Amino acid sequence: MSSFGSNLRTSNDVWENCFVLCVTIFGLLLFLYYMGNFQIYLQRRITSKSKAEAAKRKEKNIKLWIENKKLQTETSDEITKIMEKKFHEEEDIYVEILISELPSQLQSDVKNQICFDPLQRFMIEKNNSLANPEHENLLCDICNSLKPVYYNEQCYIVREGEPMDAVFLITDGSAWAFPSNTNGEGTGTASRHAERLKAGDFFGEELFELVREPYSPNMFNLPKVPIYSKSLKTHTKVEAFALMANDLASAVEKKLLNPAEPDAIVECPKCWCFKKTPKFSGT
Repeated sequence: MSSFGSNLRTSNDVWENCFVLCVTIFGLLLFLYYMGNFQIYLQRRITSKSKAEAAKRKEKNIKLWIENKKLQTETSDEITKIMEKKFHEEEDIYVEILISELPSQLQSDVKNQICFDPLQRFMIEKNNSLANPEHENLLCDICNSLKPVYYNEQCYIVREGEPMDAVFLITDGSAWAFPSNTNGEGTGTASRHAERLKAGDFFGEELFELVREPYSPNMFNLPKVPIYSKSLKTHTKVEAFALMANDLASAVEKKLLNPAEPDAIVECPKCWCFKKTPKFSGT
């Protein structure tokens, strides 16, 4: 084989031919070994590069999320430090689970900074007694009970006729609220219009009527809840906070039946908060 295509004579010695054959096979095995390792190296490099790019995209998305939510500087810095640590440890983290990955106290701070103002404005607009200054700490507790939820575009969040067991506060994206039938309101096009909900809008706000008068004992057991009169369907990807009916009743009951002592409250820029935040099921 080694003299093929040349004017060299092949050897008639058996051992020489065996030696040449062994060298040829060994060289072929080394070549295959090299090619295999080179392919593994390329795959690892491509995978490592893809992970690095994915991590950068996630980190960029998280920073944009922080900027869009206009969080306080101290809160933003704490979130950034936690995220950098998780990225350094190669933990999988993305915007959809960001809040749930934060420490309990930081979760409360984030929820209050995002949701307190829209919730307070809504209570004032609806002339709800929870808008009174003496109930600001209660609004903080309600914010702590909110649970972040995410929905893809063109999917139903709730359907008309289902029990109203949650209030939704949309913080990003848009959704359509519409009746699935005319409900006896006529057959004209006016009764078939859909309402576009955007960031800062509530859906299922009728549930707040259960705590319109916070000192009513009937709201604690929630023997009845309203029915959704409209369906809610996402138009784009939607980020929202959901307040479950039981969490709402628990927050109100806990605050009214176990009022905080004056020396256990500290003044914050936007609301009254506890030095030691109570543990809620949603945090």
